[in-house]
Amino acid sequence: MTTLREWVIRLWGTLRPSRRDAELEEELRGHLEMAVEHARRRADSTTDSTEDARRAAAIRSGGMAQTIDALRDQRGLPWLDSVRRDLCYAWGAIARNPGFTLVATATLGAGLTLSLTVVTVVNAYLIRPLPYPAADRLYSVGLATGGPGQPRGLADIDWTALDGVVEHRIAWDLDMYYLLGGSYPESAPGAWVTPGFLQALGLRAERGRALEAADFRPEGSTAVMISHRLWVGRFGSDPDIVGRTLKAYVSDRPDEPETLTVVGVLADFWHLNIYTDILGPLRAPSYPYLVTLRDGVDPGSAADRVTALVRNSRKGLPEGWRATLVPLQVRYVEEMRPLLKAVAMSAALVLLIACANVAVLLLARSARRRHEIAIRLALGASRGRLARLLAFEALLLGGIATALGLGASAVLTRGLAPLVEQRLGRRLPGGESALALDGTLLLVALAGGVLVTLVLTLAPLLTLWSTTVTPALKSGGRGITEGRGTRRLRSALIACEIAAALALLVGSALMIQSSLQLLGTDPGFRASGVLTTSVGLRARSYPDAVNRADFYTHLLRRLDERTRGGLVALSDAWPLQQSRSARVESTDEYATVTEAGVVRVSAGYFATLGIPLRDGASFAEQDRAGGEPVAVVSESLAHRLWPVTRAVGQRLRISNSGGRESNAAGPLHLVVGVVGDVRQVDYDDGQVQADAHQLDVYLPLLQDAGRFAFVYTRDFSDAPAVLRSTVSNLDREASVGPPESLASALVEARNGPRQVAWVLSVFAGFAALLALLGVYSVIAYGVRQREREIGVRLMVGADSRAVTRLFVKEGSPLVACGLAVGIIGAAALGQALRSQLFGVEPMEPSVLAATTTLFAICSWVALWWPARRAALVDPASLLRDE
Repeated sequence: MTTLREWVIRLWGTLRPSRRDAELEEELRGHLEMAVEHARRRADSTTDSTEDARRAAAIRSGGMAQTIDALRDQRGLPWLDSVRRDLCYAWGAIARNPGFTLVATATLGAGLTLSLTVVTVVNAYLIRPLPYPAADRLYSVGLATGGPGQPRGLADIDWTALDGVVEHRIAWDLDMYYLLGGSYPESAPGAWVTPGFLQALGLRAERGRALEAADFRPEGSTAVMISHRLWVGRFGSDPDIVGRTLKAYVSDRPDEPETLTVVGVLADFWHLNIYTDILGPLRAPSYPYLVTLRDGVDPGSAADRVTALVRNSRKGLPEGWRATLVPLQVRYVEEMRPLLKAVAMSAALVLLIACANVAVLLLARSARRRHEIAIRLALGASRGRLARLLAFEALLLGGIATALGLGASAVLTRGLAPLVEQRLGRRLPGGESALALDGTLLLVALAGGVLVTLVLTLAPLLTLWSTTVTPALKSGGRGITEGRGTRRLRSALIACEIAAALALLVGSALMIQSSLQLLGTDPGFRASGVLTTSVGLRARSYPDAVNRADFYTHLLRRLDERTRGGLVALSDAWPLQQSRSARVESTDEYATVTEAGVVRVSAGYFATLGIPLRDGASFAEQDRAGGEPVAVVSESLAHRLWPVTRAVGQRLRISNSGGRESNAAGPLHLVVGVVGDVRQVDYDDGQVQADAHQLDVYLPLLQDAGRFAFVYTRDFSDAPAVLRSTVSNLDREASVGPPESLASALVEARNGPRQVAWVLSVFAGFAALLALLGVYSVIAYGVRQREREIGVRLMVGADSRAVTRLFVKEGSPLVACGLAVGIIGAAALGQALRSQLFGVEPMEPSVLAATTTLFAICSWVALWWPARRAALVDPASLLRDE
């Protein structure tokens, strides 16, 4: 029995034929010289006799070439030699037709590039596990009741009762740290975390140490870990950073110590959010947001344990309430899943169209090779051997296309990470390296290459098995008619191309229409020329609303003095996001109740943002704490609460907004004005929501000022520097955020659907081009196969229009079938894109009709053009060539 070592030696020798043959030849020449020397000694001959002896020895050995062939079969692997020869022949076959090879590999390579790029993104978000230890056992804990919020008192429950099923309990409290010591406080997003946060998410220290159990005790200094980014950016990679104390205050925990001791620098760490620059110990009671289940614990039974614990600890929960455990990765990507699925579906359609198009080209090429195949069959070649040769040709084409797709996709995704995160609104799990090539992508590329090879192999094999030797030889390669099966296969492939292309065209048209609707929607304010930033006050310095109102009053006054005609305003909400909602009730005889967004603004807010005043007046200087509660309502809210009377002069009641006290009675507010609606589009939940809060009620900021406010300036030169210096002069510990153009922020907020439309348009354009080329090639090939028939028809009196109609009529059912199936595919793709559509239905009749009509016209032109060209040819020349 052949040993593994001998088999490897044979394999290596077969794969390196030139070296192996040289070794064989050298060995044989040595044996030949030995035979010659032996013959000379026996005969004691002269030089001439030596030549005779050499000739006789060579004859007895059977010849050098013949002996090498015989030894090759004995020492090598004959089947590998056969494979090598078939590959060489296949390479020569495709190299002799460079035009076809270039078109085929470029088409397949482009389709694989698009598909692999999309798969790379899908893999990063949906397939590759999150970069945490035991990521498959990390679950998000859902405790919401389905009503306004979660049950009360969750932090007081003894969560250690779950230790039997839960390995780590994970909680954090996001916070903003304001580092003191510079010309102004520098903000650093961070969090207070539990010990389970460190253990379950695998935090390590690049320098120093991680937080320890002693750091979570109430007594002692506050130990923190800082990020590598903060260490480099703020502290210049100070090698003595460990043990250094920081002076800082935080936004949400004013009673925390001001002195922080750095005990370590975080190693590379990815988290669900960006609040990781400073991590401190969470010493207050909390409840788990995430849990790591123990190995082998079923998530359903763990959810039952959580439900039982909360129910036993908190009475009065609604009937049917239960806790839920959702895999963390599923929870993280659930909002973008529909969009990723839609884009992946589009990429798959493009790849299938590319394969179908090349398969059609191969069918036509195989038909032209019928004469060659017939000759080989007549000379004794088996159909199996010819099938292997054709398969190797397809294998080479598929391999080249796969290599091109992998290379182009790797180059394309290299700089794609920031754009992907920006458009999807979610950070890449693990950072930008998540888009690198890994085993999953290699498997997908291999599967794509296998799919391409199978499709490319089936086309020529059909021609091979349908070829009959005698007719093909008699025809000399001309005038061979295709079998019915071949024609049906080619027609089915073209119909599939048309269907997929139409589905993509409709999807891209829906997204384009959605983007146009979004861009054409008046936001209700003028964003151009407005610069905005944020201001944060320290809780210890401004303990109540009166102190904060005084600060904002001085800030507005000083900014007014320095604006030189510009406009300045404050608000507690960002106009491009949903403001907090509250229960609003009119107090007239109708007593209408509704939900509305509540925004606190300064007197110049409406003028600064260009929100039109419809009735009444804006806020006045005396609208401060202690004054009569007043309100300005949006136009839609005024019509909702007072449909038949004037809103100005009416009174409304606003409940205490937010959380569990949303139904508590609030004070009455006098309506002093009505302003235009501010239309908001919210992308925070991964969906496009129009008119999120057209029902708005505005309250005076100075009547109940909070610690954080947005500052808006219009027509104000050098606003960032002036604002920062003004705030610093008023309070060196007040923080100022980075300035931002409101117009740029609005464009950015609206950019998501536009980018999706652009991506789908690229897919759809490529697919439509391939489909139309496929239709054209089928008709052109059919015309060429029936040149003699065309010549006869023209000679007997048929006009060119009749010939053109003949081919158009034969191709029209194929196009109609493809369009019908494409409408069904468009409906499926439209449903997948529903969450990204704005003002457009997934099966918008106008978009569907216009796109289908336009593509049908283009397909008809692709039918008509080659038929028309054939009908204009001189019939005499056609018959003479025959």
